[in-house]
Amino acid sequence: MVLGSVFIDLHIPISRWREEWQTQRRVKGVWDPALQRETLILEDGRSLSYFLDGPKDPTLPYVFALHAMFLTGNSFLMTEPPTDCILVCINRPGYEGSDCPVRNFTRTYDHRSFAHDMQQLADHLQVKKFHIMGHSSGGPLALGCAAHLPGRVLSVGLLSSDPEYAHATAPNKKWFNACCIGKALPWILQYCLWCLPLARNNFRGVRNDYRMDTSPYDFFIERDIHHPVLIYVGENDSVLPVDISRHVHSRLQNCHLEIVPKIGHLGLLRDAVLRDFLEKLVALPDAEMGMAIDLIENGERQDSFEGTVSAVHKRNVGID
Repeated sequence: MVLGSVFIDLHIPISRWREEWQTQRRVKGVWDPALQRETLILEDGRSLSYFLDGPKDPTLPYVFALHAMFLTGNSFLMTEPPTDCILVCINRPGYEGSDCPVRNFTRTYDHRSFAHDMQQLADHLQVKKFHIMGHSSGGPLALGCAAHLPGRVLSVGLLSSDPEYAHATAPNKKWFNACCIGKALPWILQYCLWCLPLARNNFRGVRNDYRMDTSPYDFFIERDIHHPVLIYVGENDSVLPVDISRHVHSRLQNCHLEIVPKIGHLGLLRDAVLRDFLEKLVALPDAEMGMAIDLIENGERQDSFEGTVSAVHKRNVGID
């Protein structure tokens, strides 16, 4: 009963036809032929699956998109491709064509390791700097990339992100959600429902998510995240309620929180919300630089805007 309610509440795609419907919703049910799934072989031999959505113009900003637990990079597809940025839709380790980093959980895979994977992807795409966003359990990974790749990440976007559950002040989800989603459900997917595509392809990703979500981070949010951060959360989000996003917001130095009315957890993936979010996310660094230049021209002291301008952009405008 509990497992059934979890599946219903989270709207999990548990069959191949549902996944195909999600990936083919671009134009009247037809997959856009311009979208080509790519596979990058990482330094340790693992495969990382992704695709690019948007104009074929390398001068546009790149946005790396990290999906939620149970979903894939396809969750960021809109009915029309973005026009002002290139969206790099990544299947995170353990999901849909991306190898799990720790098959039997015999070695450590943490946020620094994931950031190194993203660095390899950026190098492969010949992208010097990029924006990064994460939905739900993809949010902490986006923050980890900002912490460990400060010179490569321009801004961070969080769509109803998980908090650092190991932190003393973090609000926690209900115990049965954590138990069922992180422990019991992956076991059932692996051994009892192996015929389902979700079970065959993603159960290791779910287990890896749970392990990373419940472990202390290998960085300090308050100290190591200097980038501008944008948080969106749905007013009616019952999976990760508004209080959780408020908690994440309170720990960040330079963050803007927006509560989107009348939508829930997956409502953040609607076209209109995603387009608005991407537009604001890409504009964040330029807005910050403009604020810094204004303050410099007005003769303000450096410490008057400490915490307002990210370390990356302070270097760009010659403050250091």
